[in-house]
Amino acid sequence: MRFNKKEEIGKLRDRILVEQVTRTASTTGYPAETWSTLATVWGMVDYKGINRENVDGGKITAKSQIKVVVRYRDDITESMRITYNSKKYQVENVQISEDNLYLMLFCSYNENYQ
Repeated sequence: MRFNKKEEIGKLRDRILVEQVTRTASTTGYPAETWSTLATVWGMVDYKGINRENVDGGKITAKSQIKVVVRYRDDITESMRITYNSKKYQVENVQISEDNLYLMLFCSYNENYQ
């Protein structure tokens, strides 16, 4: 997808929550994760249509992927997750557009079922 700032700006109409993790030790000494909101941004969500099923530890695991385009920010990394339509997606890859105006976030959603 080519990025043309005049064409793409109107397509950023989905509300995306970017969350970051904080890892600490709990009172019992075990590691604990808490997620906090880093930013709420406008983006464009593209369902890539890639759905995979694997057997992992005796369970069938379904994985679907999406691509999210947001305006450029220098604080979004692969260790973060996004929330879109009440679903949590793990950011797997972050790519910057050639003109440094947009970020492409490749994210995955894991759904476990038996």
